[in-house]
Amino acid sequence: MSGLQTVLDLVGTFGKLMPLMEEFGAAKDLDPEAVSGMQALAALNGGDGPVSLIGTVPGEAGLQLALDLSADGVLTDDWNTEATVLFKIQRILRPGDRHVVGDPFGGLMSILPEAERSKLVASLDSDSLRGVGVGKSDIGYPGIIGTAIAIYR
Repeated sequence: MSGLQTVLDLVGTFGKLMPLMEEFGAAKDLDPEAVSGMQALAALNGGDGPVSLIGTVPGEAGLQLALDLSADGVLTDDWNTEATVLFKIQRILRPGDRHVVGDPFGGLMSILPEAERSKLVASLDSDSLRGVGVGKSDIGYPGIIGTAIAIYR
C-alpha cells in the first residue's frame, strides 16, 4: 500500500480509539492541537475512498506501477504478495517525473509546488515509519500510473 494510504489508515485507527482513550483517562496527556489534527486527517480517510497501491514489476528495470482500487472491490488487506495485474495505462512517467500515490486531498496535492510535495513525501520516508509498515508514497521514472481491470493472485 502507498505510504500515504497506510498513514491515513493508522490515523483512522487512532481516531476510533480516541473515545476509548478518553474513557480510561489516557487522552489527557495528549496535545489537543495534535489530536484535532489527527482527527481531521482521520476524517479524510472515511473508508470509502480508493485503496492506493504501489507495485514493482520484477526485473532489472525497476518499473513501478501506481494503482487506485475501488474500496468496495477489495477483498484482502494483505498486499505483500505476487499478483498478475491487468490494467489500462493512464500515464507513463518520464525521466524526472514523480507521482504521489494516494492523494487523500482529492487531487489537491498535484497543485502544491513541487518543493512542498517533496517535503511531505520525504517526511513519510523515515526509519520509524518504515518500522510500522509505512512504505513509499510516490513513484518516479520508470513508472506507470494505471487503472486496474483485474488482479489475479
